[in-house]
Amino acid sequence: MFSAGSVFAQSDSSGVFLNIADFQQRKLSYGCDCKKEKHSIKLGSLFNNHEITIALNGKKTKLKKADLFGYRDCDKKSYRFYEDKEYRVISMLKIYMYYTEAEFGTGKGATIEDRFYFSVSLNSQIIPLTTEHLKEAYPDNVKFHDLLDSSFRSEAELSTFDKYMKKYKLVSIFEESVK
Repeated sequence: MFSAGSVFAQSDSSGVFLNIADFQQRKLSYGCDCKKEKHSIKLGSLFNNHEITIALNGKKTKLKKADLFGYRDCDKKSYRFYEDKEYRVISMLKIYMYYTEAEFGTGKGATIEDRFYFSVSLNSQIIPLTTEHLKEAYPDNVKFHDLLDSSFRSEAELSTFDKYMKKYKLVSIFEESVK
């Protein structure tokens, strides 16, 4: 489902992106080679979700999420921090797309649901992926509005991945609208 989501798939390194430039240049701080070194990145606790703790070479370092862009894990997945939450970066083509899992309910009735988001740029707010929010984000792109209405029957379809094109259908629709 997220073959395009492994944004920087060529490396076996894990670490932290200090800022947008580091993310774009694939520059990791507090990094390690996942195949050779043991480390961990803990993303906060129940009582303190504002910090991450990096354990590397027997040393622990605490950093504030608000001071970082994001991180990359040993599964080659990149994440962006926004308002003390982690959003997996799944597309950087024209529209920045993100993914999270959200738990609803408690006990045996709890369910985990996929949630999709987007941003206009890497430093703009992360917004729930809905037709209405997309239209608000691109108010002058009438062609995009029309393509959204004609291409998607439901909000859930906005996160459809096109295996043939190897990108999200939403990205293709947006690219078509700016030609």
